[in-house]
Amino acid sequence: MCCDNSNLTEHIIQNIFLNTLMKFGFYCQKEVVMPVLVDNMFVGHNRFDIMVTGKKRQNNNNQYRGNKNTLPEHLKFKDKAADI
Repeated sequence: MCCDNSNLTEHIIQNIFLNTLMKFGFYCQKEVVMPVLVDNMFVGHNRFDIMVTGKKRQNNNNQYRGNKNTLPEHLKFKDKAADI
């Protein structure tokens, strides 16, 4: 077999999380390498799959308030699937 399916699955799941976070207005980065310091001494580095670096400002009109009709379309798929 040429490819490792577990790495492919992890990559797909990363993209799902990243896209979902971005849809909700978060700024994100993938595969971020950060230094690890102990007592101000570099001891190595760590790689984060996804790092949230901020959030966009939102209008109050677009915020979810618990009403099913205001849910974003990508969160309504379960109801639609039950109708099939």
